[in-house]
Amino acid sequence: MGHNHVITAHGVSGKLWMHQDLEQSGFNLSIPVAQLVVDDPEARTVSGEAFDRTVSSQAAAATRRNLLGEKVLDALRFPDIDIS
Repeated sequence: MGHNHVITAHGVSGKLWMHQDLEQSGFNLSIPVAQLVVDDPEARTVSGEAFDRTVSSQAAAATRRNLLGEKVLDALRFPDIDIS
């Protein structure tokens, strides 16, 4: 009854730094959760068989609301996903 989701991240920014001493190299990424797109039809098309089911815009919007809501990403308190 359910389906797999495709989450597309827009507005990703970050830095990569390289040092001769590899342990001093690193990176960081920042993903603004307000710009996450859920089940974009084009993204689903190119994602393979597991994502070939069509998802209505209403279902995608409901999934996005759940994703950004307090019980999952809590976008109001945590507007960015930061990876370092």
